[in-house]
Amino acid sequence: MKITFQDRGQSLIGIIIVLIVVSLISGGLYYYLSKQIPEVPEITGKPTEGEIVKLEKDAFLPEEPEEIVLLPEEVSPEEIEPEIVCQNECFLAGTKECYGNGYRVCGSYDTDSCLEWSLVAICSLNTTCQNGACIQRTCSDGTPDMQCSVTKPLYCQNFKLVDVCMTCDCPDDMECQQNNSCTKMELQENEVFLIAPNVFVVKDYGTLRESDGTVDRRTTLKKFYQYESDVYDFISIYPQFETQTDAIHDYAQNFTEGIGHYLFNRTKEYGSKGKLLGMNVFKEIDYYFDDLNMVTWATGTLVHETGHQWLARVGKELGLLEPPGWFHWHGDLNLHWDPMFGKDFVDLDNDGKYDVLPPPYSLDEVIKRKKFSSLSQYLMGLIPSKNVPPIEIFEYHDWPLGYFTLKDVVSIEEIIALEGNRIPTSIESQKSFRMAFILLIENGGEATEESKKMIKEIAESFPVMWLHATDGRSIMNADF
Repeated sequence: MKITFQDRGQSLIGIIIVLIVVSLISGGLYYYLSKQIPEVPEITGKPTEGEIVKLEKDAFLPEEPEEIVLLPEEVSPEEIEPEIVCQNECFLAGTKECYGNGYRVCGSYDTDSCLEWSLVAICSLNTTCQNGACIQRTCSDGTPDMQCSVTKPLYCQNFKLVDVCMTCDCPDDMECQQNNSCTKMELQENEVFLIAPNVFVVKDYGTLRESDGTVDRRTTLKKFYQYESDVYDFISIYPQFETQTDAIHDYAQNFTEGIGHYLFNRTKEYGSKGKLLGMNVFKEIDYYFDDLNMVTWATGTLVHETGHQWLARVGKELGLLEPPGWFHWHGDLNLHWDPMFGKDFVDLDNDGKYDVLPPPYSLDEVIKRKKFSSLSQYLMGLIPSKNVPPIEIFEYHDWPLGYFTLKDVVSIEEIIALEGNRIPTSIESQKSFRMAFILLIENGGEATEESKKMIKEIAESFPVMWLHATDGRSIMNADF
């Protein structure tokens, strides 16, 4: 093959370039290694035998690299993000404000340093937020809901003031109407007047009777208290006109525990300022006109109705109460003709077969025999429970001859276990009482002499019968 001069020239140039590149690489490598390996100091003299050659400090340590200072990279103003600054929602920590049906509190509740409002604390039922606090909702005059206002007869009902004189009473110069409003009272001459000690005549001018003819007890007693002081524990009403009312006892208050009755006080509904315990309302007074025994019976009925203030509400579960009313002692109890019922059982032949002694009828017999039993006297607060013997319950057998046998015995401890102890006790309980008697005259009428005579006799005989019925442990109208 024939090689030209031109080909030889190109080969020579390539060789020269390779040599130059190799030289540059070798020189750079030498320079790099010379910088990394420290210089060995020169030893100028020959050390003697045993002499230690000391080198300069850090002679063999590598040189510290030069500090490289980085210049900040230039950033254009358009690339700088502005710092986010928070804003206060409120300005004083602890400040409260109402919000909706509740309130919220100013404070810091997140990660930033600004103040914000807390979650809303909802006010409870029947309260509302005012000045950052939950307060009791009231009517416009400040009366709490479901309570009487100081302004009679207003009552706060669902936060609105309404007239409810049956509950909240009327001002002294006004009287309550059936629609619960008060009307101006127009006093009539001799509307209430005294005819004997504790005996009064009250005239009805069309306001003291219900539409069915029964006595309106609340209105009658309010009329009475317009003229008389609040000094009576009981008031008994005898109308001179015909009514649909049998003898009843109505309660004005009960503050005695352990007698089967709940505690309450509604004396103001009747015009009393707190003294009145209860009232008795009877049939028309001429019902008792027949003979002297009718006075005895009327007085005995009054003893019975007054006894309802404490009796008879305990021991239904034990068989002590008479159905269906459950307000009298059962007829099968041996209570010796207690005024609240029961009978007087006696085993005449000592054979376990009991007969019933007849009830008393004459005044002497009633005074001698018709007394409150030990059970009744305990509940009335007259004797302690330890003086109450077991109560005997009898069962009737009608074949071949009618007789009774003892069925069960109930102890006072069993009654107390159901009802609790009587409070106040027999030591603390009230035992002296005062009763007023009202002869109620219909509109336009006058008290007859027969009516006045009858109510006076009842008022005179009642304290005597009450004293004997309680074995001398309670008195009625003793000092008046």
